[in-house]
Amino acid sequence: SDLDLLAPARPVALRRVCGHIAVVNRAAWEDLAPEGEEADEASGRLTESLALGIAQRWPAGSDDDYNGELRGQEAAHRHGVAAVDEMGRIESYRAFRRLEDEGNLRLRVNHYFPIALVDELIDRGMIPGRDAGGVRIAGLKGFLDGSIGGRTAAMACPYRDTPVEGALLF
Repeated sequence: SDLDLLAPARPVALRRVCGHIAVVNRAAWEDLAPEGEEADEASGRLTESLALGIAQRWPAGSDDDYNGELRGQEAAHRHGVAAVDEMGRIESYRAFRRLEDEGNLRLRVNHYFPIALVDELIDRGMIPGRDAGGVRIAGLKGFLDGSIGGRTAAMACPYRDTPVEGALLF
């Protein structure tokens, strides 16, 4: 409801840094039409695959990805970070490669892809460990559960600040 006040007609989604939780306004809810236990219409809250899938529903353009990776690199350097592990999409990988090709990459990037993309990566000849240079395909990422910070990781007992125990996703 707070997001509806800010943007009543335009879809808006705010996703937690881990990606495992998002909140959306009414316009976004109607556009996404989420269903199942990962969607709470009363709060506009989406978890796990629904939250993680927002980027596929509303993809950024290649310049947006490039500029986002460039700004992220600048922020990393301000904090003394020289290397990152990116759990990303093919588009974010391309943005990092573009930074490198243009001589603008100042980070070491180990890029991981969702395991669901393994066939597409193989078809494109994108094999983990094969890349040289500043951007390396480091491997694949599969999900068994969520994130601690998002309170979606599977736990043996509830979190201290909520009755939630998280859930296994397989």
